[in-house]
Amino acid sequence: GSTNKIYSCANSSGILAGRTNCIKTESKNAIIVGGNCNTLSAIGGFLGGGNKNKIHGYGADNSVLVGGDSNFLSGGLRNFIGGGFRNSIEGLKTCQSFIGGGRSNKIFSCNTSTIAGGCGNEINGSFNTIGGGSGNKLLIGSSCSVIVGGCGNQASKMLVTIGGGCGNSITAFKSL
Repeated sequence: GSTNKIYSCANSSGILAGRTNCIKTESKNAIIVGGNCNTLSAIGGFLGGGNKNKIHGYGADNSVLVGGDSNFLSGGLRNFIGGGFRNSIEGLKTCQSFIGGGRSNKIFSCNTSTIAGGCGNEINGSFNTIGGGSGNKLLIGSSCSVIVGGCGNQASKMLVTIGGGCGNSITAFKSL
């Protein structure tokens, strides 16, 4: 690689290939494998290539980001982004969450939630899943809920399932 940088106190960390990648101070046991302009600032983090991806901030330990462009992981333990463009997992309370790919998908301030793909989907509640689609949202107050796909669907209560369609909104508990 070329112009890669590992700052002081990043013990047992390494960069294997790539260009202009950076492992920040205190990022122990961290690794970047290839890519361009990626930044890693977390203990035990793995950044596997791509362009302008970041794992950043206190608490983003043991998180993984594999490829894509401009994806961001911040705070929370053991999170995963598998690629795509401008996807993010944020918040100190966000742990063990997953974004498979897609574009501009966001998970914040929740545990164990999944967005498989799609565009502009958001989760802000724990134990939720969005399969895909566009502009679907599981909001604060939602938990153990699912949106399979569609567009512009949203829920703000627990134990909700939306199979698809567009513009569906559920605000009652245990709804289908």
